[in-house]
Amino acid sequence: MKKGLKCLATITICFSILVMDCHYAEAKDYYDTVYGNYEYEVPYEGTQGGEIASVYTMDDEKQGVIAEKDFNGDGKKEKVKLSLKLKNNYKKAKITLKSNNKTLINKTVTSGFINHVSFSTYKLNGKCISVLMYGDEDFEGGNAIFYRWKSSKKLVRLKSNYKAKGYLSIFIAKDKKLGKKVLYICDAEQLYNLYGETWPENVLEKYKEYADKESTSVTKSTYYRFLLKDNHLEKAGAADSYYRIGSAYD
Repeated sequence: MKKGLKCLATITICFSILVMDCHYAEAKDYYDTVYGNYEYEVPYEGTQGGEIASVYTMDDEKQGVIAEKDFNGDGKKEKVKLSLKLKNNYKKAKITLKSNNKTLINKTVTSGFINHVSFSTYKLNGKCISVLMYGDEDFEGGNAIFYRWKSSKKLVRLKSNYKAKGYLSIFIAKDKKLGKKVLYICDAEQLYNLYGETWPENVLEKYKEYADKESTSVTKSTYYRFLLKDNHLEKAGAADSYYRIGSAYD
């Protein structure tokens, strides 16, 4: 459904954070002024990664999708089943996650639009963090809830969650500034200078030559860095935002 710059956004969230303390005042902005340039600076070295297991389902999968993988990092495979039951015209969903037939997550969630759910585990500094994400197929405006594995039969919810503004992606990578691996949350938001919307002053200043072009938009990709501390995610350095100019996309 989404074309062009969307593809880049997915490979690279109004905050609804309980413990994640990210201050915009600390953020740094970087601008790519080359129109349509898909090679742009990022805050990490190498490639995105850290995912050790995942299961994904879409639409009304009442029967669920099963994945047999090592989700908790104990060296043994778990039979994990993820189920999705949609309600209220895709605005509400019941999500169920079972591991070896034991229910670990059974919750009803609401969002602007839900038809996709994923459950993934990442390893960061020897510890496993699992993320339940739900939203549309690109998790645009999507939500993320974080967990830790206490045992193969129990998940503990961290005091952290995230509500996206744009396309939501989560991964592990080595941060250039910190020189160590962190968990990144990337929110890639498309900004318009039309349809009653206006680019922020810092964006207009950098891209004013494109301001009157109807088919043009700016993608703002903001990267938040976190480390796992006890029962929550803790900010690890300031957030950075990267801007690029190109064709508008849906």
